[in-house]
Amino acid sequence: MRRKRQTLPREKKGGRKRKQEDFSSAQILGLMEEKKHSFLLKEVLFELGLKKERRREVKERLESLVHEGKMVKVRRNRYALPSKMNLVVAR
Repeated sequence: MRRKRQTLPREKKGGRKRKQEDFSSAQILGLMEEKKHSFLLKEVLFELGLKKERRREVKERLESLVHEGKMVKVRRNRYALPSKMNLVVAR
């Protein structure tokens, strides 16, 4: 007679586990510094591990960084650092 193997409970499939934490402008700027390209809003959400429900909050934070001159909005809805795009911020 064969013995049954004990199995461990499986984790749910669904991709990467996402943390729902607060985020700061410094985290967004750090992400932009680390990666060498511009980001769409949904890419920022993915990289920070945030759900779609936080989209409005992240967009407001990005827009405030653009207004402060720490970030620029390029090619429709892409965000990047001026230093990575060889741009000078002037007002």
